[in-house]
Amino acid sequence: MRADRGSRCSLRPATAGVMAQIQTIGGEQMWIVSLLLVVIAASCSLADAEPMSIACASLSPGASAESVRNLILGCGSSTELREDTANSWRIGQRTPNGWKPIGQLEFKNGRLLRLTRTWANVQDKSAHAVTSTLLSLLSSLAGESKATGVLVSVSTLRNPGGDVNILQLYIGKRLVTVYVSQPEGAGPAVQIDETAD
Repeated sequence: MRADRGSRCSLRPATAGVMAQIQTIGGEQMWIVSLLLVVIAASCSLADAEPMSIACASLSPGASAESVRNLILGCGSSTELREDTANSWRIGQRTPNGWKPIGQLEFKNGRLLRLTRTWANVQDKSAHAVTSTLLSLLSSLAGESKATGVLVSVSTLRNPGGDVNILQLYIGKRLVTVYVSQPEGAGPAVQIDETAD
């Protein structure tokens, strides 16, 4: 799916997910999760695209390879740059569990052509199940509605017992809402609803 703003950027589903299990809280069964990750990787490919931050560096397509290298290397010892070829680089972070990929860079003629920030890369069966369910729902709705675009809304509901982050995806006449919360005294929770008008 491509973003509509002058085809500057594209949005692609990414492999990601959450650690999840079902528990009963207050008499209701809920998905309890250690982390919710919206499964999208954003890539911008033209020089007029807005900067994107990867690690501590703010990068823009069109920047020289040397300036990109200097920005990434200036992020400190926990950030690692792997130059696989002159035109393909990977950025990662060193963690106690090893190297964690956080971005990819593509160059052409010594200039940054495209950058991709990896928001999540989780390998877990429960996480895969939750993420696959969300992707199947969105894919089905997009096919049913013949929608050519998706309207995205993100908000936060402030509650004394804990904030609720809300992601709403409007696809045709359907609405998919993802609620992410961490109530006091309970673990993080996520709920996914589909609404038809």
